[in-house]
Amino acid sequence: MISAEAPPLQRAGALIDVLEALPHELRERDHEVGVVLPFYREIRENADAEINDTGVTVDVRVGEKNYVAEYLEGRTSSGVQLFFVRCDEFFDRPEIYAEHGVPYEDNAARFIFFNKAAVELARRLTPVPQILHLHDWAAALVPVYIRAHNLPFSTVLTIHRIAEQGSFWGLDFALTNLPQRYFSLRGRTPEFSEGRDSLRRSHHHRKRTSQA
Repeated sequence: MISAEAPPLQRAGALIDVLEALPHELRERDHEVGVVLPFYREIRENADAEINDTGVTVDVRVGEKNYVAEYLEGRTSSGVQLFFVRCDEFFDRPEIYAEHGVPYEDNAARFIFFNKAAVELARRLTPVPQILHLHDWAAALVPVYIRAHNLPFSTVLTIHRIAEQGSFWGLDFALTNLPQRYFSLRGRTPEFSEGRDSLRRSHHHRKRTSQA
């Protein structure tokens, strides 16, 4: 699973609740599950979090700049594997998305970096993951990178907060380093996953009906 929010972050919210419960439930059903999230300041300062440096780093290109992704790991109390993507320039901040109600100006670069770093981590894991489960807009570029690079992963994207879509300026597309064919002023259809999340089908239907 790849998400911008998950335990050990200590905060309330629907996404945190899902990322706390779902991995444990899947593990109880004998699925091997790992969760990838950014290494925020809040996590680093959490004295109860047992986190180890893997010693693995990867260069990640965002637009014209290169950044280093460091990978750390830990486990939840129930044994779910946790992976953290560290880049202090992007994630050593008081909050996740915004301060005092003002979004960080470089949110596009921050989460493009996170998506790329998460894909690079998946490529290096043993055993190789079969499915990457992505949560909300902050991980939604992962299927695009998988398609663009012909990587052997299936994906599913769960949208928890439809009002928060991670919209950015068209000029920020250059930060993705994707081919121009992936950019459209009219938006694209959801063609990068292997099927719709059944947990969200009824919500999707209500959303479409309300827009009709």
